[in-house]
Order: sequence, then structure tokens, then C-alpha cells
Amino acid sequence: MQIDITISKEACFYYWLQVVSHWDDTPPEPSSYLYYQENLINRGLTDSQQLSLEAIKDTLSKSVDPRRTLAELYEDSPKSTEALYISKTSASLRSAFEDVWIREYPTLKQQRESIKQMDLDQFTPHLDKIIHFFNSSFDTNKQITIYLLLNPPGHGSGGHAINDTSFMLLHPSRLDDKPNDILTLSTLVHEYIHLIEFESSVSRTLYKQAYENSIKPYNIEIPGYTWKMVFVETMVYCFANRITGGLLRPETFGKSIPTLSEMKGGFNTLVAKNELSSNQLIAWVALNILPQVQTYLSVDRVIDQELTEQIALHYKNLLLTKRQS
Repeated sequence: MQIDITISKEACFYYWLQVVSHWDDTPPEPSSYLYYQENLINRGLTDSQQLSLEAIKDTLSKSVDPRRTLAELYEDSPKSTEALYISKTSASLRSAFEDVWIREYPTLKQQRESIKQMDLDQFTPHLDKIIHFFNSSFDTNKQITIYLLLNPPGHGSGGHAINDTSFMLLHPSRLDDKPNDILTLSTLVHEYIHLIEFESSVSRTLYKQAYENSIKPYNIEIPGYTWKMVFVETMVYCFANRITGGLLRPETFGKSIPTLSEMKGGFNTLVAKNELSSNQLIAWVALNILPQVQTYLSVDRVIDQELTEQIALHYKNLLLTKRQS
């Protein structure tokens, strides 16, 4: 894994901007979003700043590809009309961000040094197999930039990968002060595998066919996710996630590969209490297909329709059962 761990004020500013603009209705880190939104409300904005924030939200809402627009801004390389407009319009909001930046920058530096101490070479043999499994053109020698993002105290790690980029965004964990935090490591590896999956020549076609065959006829959904996202996350969760750990759990959490029997009690408890989140449901389905994925890896078999149909059937059976109960 060739990575450059970077603290970029621009990346942090534009991510903070998308948070406080309320553009994203289903944020990946809702509690973190709420922290910064409340922080800004308490600080107060001038009328001019408020108008700028609303204009930015409107621009992102109307953008054909808002993530692509934001990717240009994270990299401090605005080219599209939308990115150039947001860059100009956001100038008045930089002063509101400055207090947050001054307060959080020392923590970002500490987190960068901690991540630099992590043993990432241990993942190389696994990544080679995962690349083959996805029939991906991803090159592990390609330099990937990791932009560290602000994360409030008391919050776990989070991350984001964007297709057709050479970077990922990483919120290092703030749950404790341990170096080499396992949640941060798990998230980093998870997002790296997203970059591998993005370059698969077959996966998206297989997901779509499985959706058409086994999901679409039943009008079922998972809150906060499109079905394309569900299939993608399920496959990546098989390898690394913060809930069960996935196939790389020994390397990230120092524990054995998770099994259904180990996790079943907790899953059933959440179901009984009606407290199962969308992410936990995805983690459970990923755990169910993990043995099959392990078999594929052991014989160098590539992801295929048989596997993606199994994913679809697990979701169909679980969600239809829930609807009928």
C-alpha cells in the first residue's frame, strides 16, 4: 500500500462546509455532522455568511455529480463550474472555520504520526487476492493520498472513497488516545478496498443483475442506501468493517475471523429490539456470505453471478420476513 497521509486545510474546510450546509440528508457520520452544525449555530453567522451557505447547499443539491464537485475541492483543484462557484462563494465562511481548524490541527498531527506507525505491509498478500477476486485493474503501487479529516472528541472512525480519484478521506477515531487505533486502521483498509472494487471490470454488472432478479420485484429498501451502494458495501464489508471485522479481522483487530455462531446472539438481540441499523444489517449479510468468499479466494475464483445472487437472496429473505412480522 503506497499511501501519503496528508493534513490538508482545504480538504478539511470543504468537508466541514458540506457538513454545516446541511446538503447531505443521509451523512455517513451523522453524529459528527451534528457536532459541527451545532458548533456553527452556537458561534453564529452574519447574514452574508448565511446566504453563502445556502447558495452552496443549493449548488450541491442541483449538481449532477456533487461528489465529483467536492472531490475537486478536496484536492484544491476546482475546474467545473460548480466547484469554481463554491470556491468563490465560500470565501466569507473561512473565518468561521478558522476557530475549528486552530483547535483541531494539533490532534490531526498526532493522528498522522500514529497512522504512520501502522503496519500496512501485512495486508499486501490479502490485497493481491482481493484484486484478483474483483477482477480489478487496481495497482497497489499507485500512490494514494489519505486526507485526514476533523473528527469530534468521542467519535469513532469514518472514511470515504470516491470513484476515479487517487485519494480517500479518513476521520481518525477519537474514542480514546491509544496509538495505532484499531478502528482507524479498519476504516483505512475498508476504504482502500473500495478503491480496488471501483476498478473491477465485472462487479457492477453482476450487482445490477442480482438486483433485477431478486430485489426489484419486491419493492424493498434499506434506509440511507441505494441498492447499488448496498451490494458494494456488502462485498467490501466481507473483507474489512468496524462491526464484525471481516476477513481481515486478525490483522486489524487482532482477533480470529468472525463466524456466524459468534455474532448470531448479538444480531438476534438487535432484531428482537428492532434496533438493527442499516450498517449492522449489511455487516450481517456480509458475514453470511463470508465463508463462500473465503472459498472463492482459496481457489482464485472471481466474483460471479452465483455469489451476487446469494447476497440478493439474503436481503430479500431478511427484509420480507421483517415486513411480514
